[in-house]
Amino acid sequence: MSVYKTILFDVHQHPSHYNSSLKLARLLKNDGHKVLFLGTERFKEIVCEAGFAIINQESMSVENSIQNPDPKNISFIKKLFYFSFFNSQYYLSWKLAINAHHQLLNSLNIDVVFLDEDINHRWLWYKNTSAKVIVFSSKPYTGSDSVIPPFTSYRMPCNTLLDRLITFCHWKSVSFTHHLSNFLLELKTFGRNYFTFSKMHANEISYPFVKNLDTQHVFKWVFRDYNKIILMPEELEFPRKLPTNIQYVGQYADIDRAPKVKDLRYISVLNQYELTKNDSTSLIYCSLGTLTYMDLKASVKFFRKLVSAASKLPQFTFILSIGQFLSSYKLLPLPTNVFIFPKISQAHILPKCDLMINHGGMNSIMECIRHGVPQLVYPLSLKWDQNGNSARVQYHKLGLRGKLRNELVNDIIAKINFIVKNKNFYKEKLTKLNEAIDKRYTDKEVISIINSLM
Repeated sequence: MSVYKTILFDVHQHPSHYNSSLKLARLLKNDGHKVLFLGTERFKEIVCEAGFAIINQESMSVENSIQNPDPKNISFIKKLFYFSFFNSQYYLSWKLAINAHHQLLNSLNIDVVFLDEDINHRWLWYKNTSAKVIVFSSKPYTGSDSVIPPFTSYRMPCNTLLDRLITFCHWKSVSFTHHLSNFLLELKTFGRNYFTFSKMHANEISYPFVKNLDTQHVFKWVFRDYNKIILMPEELEFPRKLPTNIQYVGQYADIDRAPKVKDLRYISVLNQYELTKNDSTSLIYCSLGTLTYMDLKASVKFFRKLVSAASKLPQFTFILSIGQFLSSYKLLPLPTNVFIFPKISQAHILPKCDLMINHGGMNSIMECIRHGVPQLVYPLSLKWDQNGNSARVQYHKLGLRGKLRNELVNDIIAKINFIVKNKNFYKEKLTKLNEAIDKRYTDKEVISIINSLM
């Protein structure tokens, strides 16, 4: 029998991270727990629409100011004096933010904190509190393995001696890069950064920081001694052995949310497609996610290639969601079978389309799986999880992938044609995967796992 708790979700400030946690929060709420979110005004609408209260915590702004760029146009000696004086002030602000968290937990009687691993430096913030902390992530396990390449790699696992040697060297490179980055960051900021402040705080609370630090992870350092749940199905992972403190709990992105559709032109396009739909037509949807501004040049170039490919595939209808940072005029002129929108509800369009072309974001991949849609993945970022996600899509035969910056128009056409021609094969794979996920990760099973950790 559950002992009902007051639970706080401490989430990295990005829409996809909130989306990844809302369904889990709803499951906990339905089990009788009281669930709150920590965040800023920017995410109030997302959280409140999902039926939760959001606690505005001003310490966010303190954290965001920690690693601001150095003051410009001053000498090294002046910088040294500048940081010598101000770093102590920043660390004092850091400690005040920690105290604010402690006061918040006490005032709300928080029993359990679900902490987003992307802000795992806060693991130390909660160490001297009575709250139980469970770390969560929407990425597959990012730790090292003798066969599986790092998540940022485009390579597929292959258990040959040469491949294992390459993988070993790649993981050593990851660890070296972490150490080098932390060293350079300390030099650049004169110690004003998350890593250094976390070490200082760990020393003050007698936490063995170096002993528990694990740099054999992609993206950032993590701690070895926390329990972590991964909000995706293990069935999408490469075969591997997991540490005992890591558990997969299935897909918990809020993909079953009610779609919002207000764009009359978009509705008209879909209605027109339905009227002309036959065995030779297909609806193809493309989105490169919400962060196209990180590489607008590559995004524009790829969308142009896709428009060119679409012009040679007149039997297919293409709907492109290009985001708010990319101007549609850069893709003109358009063939008559291509329609561009700044934003589209994926929850609305995916059940209607035959193929999604995406950037390899985990939420998009899981939404495609859930709706039984094959995918063609072109990773946009070479530094995040998109390469690794694309490898898993191809490994499990849920679609194909390509290199966004190098792919030729004819290659795009060939891959689209191949997936559409073999859509029954992909649909069967997707159906079996969904059945396995539903059978293993029932609400009752997930609640049982989480209650055991709480």
